[in-house]
Amino acid sequence: NSWKAMKSGSRTNCSTRRLRLNIAAFQADYTDIQLVVQQGLSPKVRNAGRARIRGIEVETQAKLADFLTIQGGFGYVDAYYREVSPTAAPVNVNSRFPMVPKWTASGSFDAELYKGGAGTLSLHGDWSYKGGHFKDSINSPALYQEGYSVFGANLSYELPGDNWDVSVGVTNLTDKRYLLGGYSELQQTGAATGAYSRPREWFLKLRYRY
Repeated sequence: NSWKAMKSGSRTNCSTRRLRLNIAAFQADYTDIQLVVQQGLSPKVRNAGRARIRGIEVETQAKLADFLTIQGGFGYVDAYYREVSPTAAPVNVNSRFPMVPKWTASGSFDAELYKGGAGTLSLHGDWSYKGGHFKDSINSPALYQEGYSVFGANLSYELPGDNWDVSVGVTNLTDKRYLLGGYSELQQTGAATGAYSRPREWFLKLRYRY
């Protein structure tokens, strides 16, 4: 496959360096885009035709205080087929792109709770969101993932001298179960297989820098 892409944007920093805003718009036109489609008993890679992907991304960071920084962003993507070859059936011009949600968003904060002779204690939290999307090119209902959010957090302590630090945290805080990918044989065997996210996990990390 081949593509032509263009991107335009701006980067803005306030005079005090406490606020940053980045905005970018992009577009990519694909020719002979490659898709994996289920035909017969095995998946096949097909040159599906022409497609266009365009969207916008916004990122911002703000230092609200000497001890607190927040970050956030969102993205919008409009991806569609302009022409589809019959060899890529059952994919058609009305099919949705696999693995491409229209909306994404994220946010995080870093707070310095204590800094002094005994070391530094910091708290970090993050959130990410992905809108609904299909996990395969033929848009199998069994492989559609609704929009979902994932949260994480960790508390870290850095000892004086900047050599040792220890942190405890959690990923997938709400124990959200969501599809990562999948494989469909609905038209052949009536079955679909999906791989799901890891559950909530706690961690303890000790690090030494030299």
